[in-house]
Amino acid sequence: MSLIRYHDAASSARFLPHVRHAFPQTPETADLVAVDWMGRQYLQSGDDMYLADIGFGEFAELVTRAEWDAIAHDQPYEAFDGERYDRFAATGALPDGLADTDCVEFTTPLFLGGADDISNMAVVDLDVHWTLGSQIYAQVRDLPPGSPISGVQIS
Repeated sequence: MSLIRYHDAASSARFLPHVRHAFPQTPETADLVAVDWMGRQYLQSGDDMYLADIGFGEFAELVTRAEWDAIAHDQPYEAFDGERYDRFAATGALPDGLADTDCVEFTTPLFLGGADDISNMAVVDLDVHWTLGSQIYAQVRDLPPGSPISGVQIS
């Protein structure tokens, strides 16, 4: 199983609007480069790489593209949380591996108070992960931590 998949023009175009919806701070010139097994999107703008993680509700600048390529090539297990993947796979949830159209997400996202634990993870369709996750995160991202949440709408 590859811990990461690289985007082509079509998949980048499909997911970039969801990333921008969830994370308006996404640089205008950003393009999606790859997605990992947890649905975390990796973007490039100029020479800089960024991470958009809907499960954690985080957007962060990482390293330069050259540094990212080296890490992705030389240390993919460490860079893309291979240990967590192995622990999740050991539960039996991936008898045939992970399909290219799927990812593993937190059933209750961490930004909604979910536990950062294997028991709070499940295989889902990557499109569903980003379509629903970006809508939910966009509605709650500016709330103070611990705010009660109700009336989340999915369109």
